[in-house]
Amino acid sequence: MSRNLTSLSGRKGLSNNLFERLGELSEIEGAPTEESLKALADKFLMGPANLYGAASFYDLTRPGNRGIKVYACNGSACQLAGTQPGLKAKLSAYFKEEEVGEMCCLGRCHENAAFQYQGLNYSGPDADALQAILEGRHPAGSGKYEVHAHGRALLTRDFPSLESCCQTLAEMLARGPQAALAEVEASGLQGRGGAGFPISVKMKHCAQAPGSPKFVVCNADEGDPGAYSDRYLLEQQPYAVLLGMLIAGYAIGAHEGVLYIRAEYPESMERMSQAIMELEHRGLAGEDVLDSGFAFHFKLLKARGAYICGEETALLASIEGQRPEVRVRPPYPALEAYIWQAYTCQ
Repeated sequence: MSRNLTSLSGRKGLSNNLFERLGELSEIEGAPTEESLKALADKFLMGPANLYGAASFYDLTRPGNRGIKVYACNGSACQLAGTQPGLKAKLSAYFKEEEVGEMCCLGRCHENAAFQYQGLNYSGPDADALQAILEGRHPAGSGKYEVHAHGRALLTRDFPSLESCCQTLAEMLARGPQAALAEVEASGLQGRGGAGFPISVKMKHCAQAPGSPKFVVCNADEGDPGAYSDRYLLEQQPYAVLLGMLIAGYAIGAHEGVLYIRAEYPESMERMSQAIMELEHRGLAGEDVLDSGFAFHFKLLKARGAYICGEETALLASIEGQRPEVRVRPPYPALEAYIWQAYTCQ
């Protein structure tokens, strides 16, 4: 990855994010025009080819996405269920062939026949209500699925009230960052990426790294077949996700948290946005968390369709607005500056 491009995209930070601007240019027609890419490149002092290289990588910003009005899920679960040929036949009664595109897994693996229309997901029997959907008379549901825990419930247990969280967080903020980090270490908490890597090790490296700013990144770009565990957490346990990021930020000295959520999960985007506003309203996020002097702000980024962005280094390159390509590791993001040459806990 080019450190020069990293520095140029980082000039405007998260508030005017290059990747976010690329996505917004694609909202109207499905892909940015050559003129709009040129204008955006000029604002960020980059060459148009750099931005075209990034935009043409994603399913939802590349030129082939222009003119698509409805997306059928092409995830493995829907394909194996055999529902998609029938779904596309039903869609063809209302849309031209060139207006029907595909998305990689909408997280409706439990119902299949999944599709997205005007930024909303549908599945199961919804395909039989296309006329009502097009007329705005059929609401988009989240789909019914069962949640159980084998053994003691952890991620699926009932979340405590925000009032009790205020008290716990106030105590943490009074004890200081090192005490918070020590408590995470004592808990033995492990990551959910498959390797079970101790979270405290990653946080400790990031806390000890020199300089600022630092970032906490929530990688919510899952796309594996049959995997919608992130979707469950984002939609059903949003405060657990957000407060976990805030605690990590406090422990490592970060003041910004980025949630990178796939465009295929519109319900997750909406729920997390509501939860962030609620935390800000209660003083649990923002410029002065619980009057402690500690600031922590959340930034929601809507991913644009790239399976590789589930890999941490590709995701971080995407946040920078660069083409999301995997970097050789080591060095790791917690040990070497990644996002705009800043240390990152993911």
